Amino acid sequence: MFFSGLEYWNENNTSVSARWSKYAFISFLK
Repeated sequence: MFFSGLEYWNENNTSVSARWSKYAFISFLK
């Protein structure tokens, strides 16, 4: 349920949330 809520939240705030999460995830992998 946590991930589902996160996806729903990201869909509503793709402007900043999605981009920031992507950058954070990429930087974390590196």
